[in-house]
Amino acid sequence: TVLQLFVLEHYLHGSPVVLHDLEAPLVEASVGRILGVAGQPVATVLDEPFALRAAVNYFRKDDPDFHSTICSLFSLSPKASVLGSTWEMAVMPSLVHVFHNKVLSETSLVPLGAVRRDNGLLSSRATIVGLEEHMLGTDHRRMSLSEFLEAHVENNSRLRRDESQVPAFYHPAETPSGPDIVFVLHFNNYGFCPVFIHLKLRGSLKAKDIISAFATVKADAVQCHLGDRKLRTFCTGSPKWYLGVVIAYPTELPGVEGSFAEVRRSERIRGAQEEESPQCISLKIDKNNIHDLFPEAHMKVLDCLKSVKRELEQSGDDATDEHTAKYPRV
Repeated sequence: TVLQLFVLEHYLHGSPVVLHDLEAPLVEASVGRILGVAGQPVATVLDEPFALRAAVNYFRKDDPDFHSTICSLFSLSPKASVLGSTWEMAVMPSLVHVFHNKVLSETSLVPLGAVRRDNGLLSSRATIVGLEEHMLGTDHRRMSLSEFLEAHVENNSRLRRDESQVPAFYHPAETPSGPDIVFVLHFNNYGFCPVFIHLKLRGSLKAKDIISAFATVKADAVQCHLGDRKLRTFCTGSPKWYLGVVIAYPTELPGVEGSFAEVRRSERIRGAQEEESPQCISLKIDKNNIHDLFPEAHMKVLDCLKSVKRELEQSGDDATDEHTAKYPRV
C-alpha cells in the first residue's frame, strides 16, 4: 500500500515518497502535501513528520521491525538483482539486534576459541551511535560518508552544516566499489569504531569472490569514499580499530583467519610505516551463525527473498546471481 511504502522509505532511508499525481485523500488526512514545480505536473509528497511517526507506531504494533511489510513488497520487484538490493533495506533492523547494546565476544560473531588480537575491544559493550526508533537510514544523496561519520563521531549525531539529526545507518554510493552499509559503534572504555558491511545473497562463492567481498570493507576501499578525511580520524580509541563485516546467505564463508593472511600482512606493513593507521577486525555472518544472530522474522524474510530471487533467475529475468548493489531509487 501507499502507507506501507511511506513508512518504509522514511524508516529505512529517511526519504519522502513522491507520487506523480494529486492524491487529495492523503493531503486531506494531513499525510501529504501538494508540490507544484513550474512546467511539471502536480505531485503529492508524503513527508509530514507527525503522520510519519503515527504510521511507524501503527505498523510497529504487529510488525516491530517491519520484516513482514518488507516481505510483502518483494513480489513487486521485477528483477532478481533488485531483490538482492532489497536485502539492503531489510537488514538494518537485524543489524540493530546483532550489534546494539551487545558484548560481541559473547555472540556467535566471534567463534569459540578464535585467536583474537583486538586488545579486549570485542569484550566491551557496544552501542550503535545515533540510533532512533522512527528512522534508521540515510544515503549518499543527502550527505557524504565523511559527513555521516563526522556527525556521529564528532558532533553528537548531527550534521554539521545544518544541525539536523543523522540516522544510524548509511548507504554509500555504488561506485567506487566499497561497503554496502556503514554505521558507528561506541565501545565502553574505548571510544568510536566505524563498521563497514558488505552483503552477498549467494548460494555459493568462489575463493576470489570472498576475498573481493572482504576487500570492499577494508581501509583502501573505504578511503575512496571519504575524500580528504582519513579513516583513522574516525577511529578514536587506541589502538585504532574498525570492523569489516561480510554477511552472506545462504552460503558459507571460510574462516577469516585462514583466508586473508596476505591482506593482514599488508595491513601490518602499512601500520609499521604509519603509526596511526587503523586496523581492521574482520568478522563474518554466514549460514553457520546467521540463525543465532538474526531474528526469526528476518530469516523468514531472507528465505522468502531467496525463493523469489531463484524463481526470477530460472525464468530468465536475471541470468546471473549478482551481488547486492545499492538500492536503486529516484
